[in-house]
Amino acid sequence: MPAPSLVQPVPLVPLVPLVQPVPLVQLVPLVQLVPLVPLGPLVPLVPLIPLVLLVHLGVGALVRLARHGHHEVRGPLSRS
Repeated sequence: MPAPSLVQPVPLVPLVPLVQPVPLVQLVPLVQLVPLVPLGPLVPLVPLIPLVLLVHLGVGALVRLARHGHHEVRGPLSRS
């Protein structure tokens, strides 16, 4: 099986030491460097990101249903 051989060379264990050299303490000064004023208007948009994705997926699903639905509706109408 070629698929397992592609997955095995990247085990999860070596990734753990890569995360440890960057502790959360070093990230705090980075957050402070970015002032909260520019982020103010963007904060209300953050919860909208998953909603936009859901709406986008929902519209795609509705379009698919509409296309299939029209085919089903046209059948009986054209027969009668």
